[in-house]
Amino acid sequence: MHATEHKLAGEVLKINKSWVPIGIITVRKAFEDAFAGAVTLLRFHDGYPTPYRIEDWIRIQLQDGEDYISVSRMHGVGKIAIPRVCITVNFNRIIAKEQRCNLKNLSKHYDYTCAVSGKKLLPDEYSREHVKPRAHGGGHGWGNEVLMDRRLNSRRGDRPYADLHLPRPKLRPAPRPLLPINTLVNRNHYPEWRIFGIRED
Repeated sequence: MHATEHKLAGEVLKINKSWVPIGIITVRKAFEDAFAGAVTLLRFHDGYPTPYRIEDWIRIQLQDGEDYISVSRMHGVGKIAIPRVCITVNFNRIIAKEQRCNLKNLSKHYDYTCAVSGKKLLPDEYSREHVKPRAHGGGHGWGNEVLMDRRLNSRRGDRPYADLHLPRPKLRPAPRPLLPINTLVNRNHYPEWRIFGIRED
């Protein structure tokens, strides 16, 4: 991949008008949105961010060691600083992400504990249990699935719990949707992201 293309594929933190993180976009997308007037780009001076419109951004004098992309000198611009954060102009919502009811999330939700026996389970000991069997019309999802000891699950099959002298498991309410701040990761350790509370690997 060409160096410029590689840099354009880099990550930019996107925040809403209230300065709350809402996602991650590419550098290319950040520039496209900036030229469209949908976002402004944040410049950091001594840790303090200042919004810049794109027409001002492209004329910024680079700081020592700052990353940039090279562009045509047709308009007198040879190097443009790469933004690390952009802020939306009109968007002010936060979109929460529903947690999928998969085995990984289910095991965390039930604290790696069998919902029937109460036994702590290792990864190779648990499975997904449909409280109302699928064969009897039970569906997938938080409203019908629990974590269960794989051996008990196999014994139960589609039979009623009472037939095996087992208690009916109690379903826990679905976990709350995750806000972007809970899912975003600063994999490249950008210092500009830290003031927004983005966790790092």
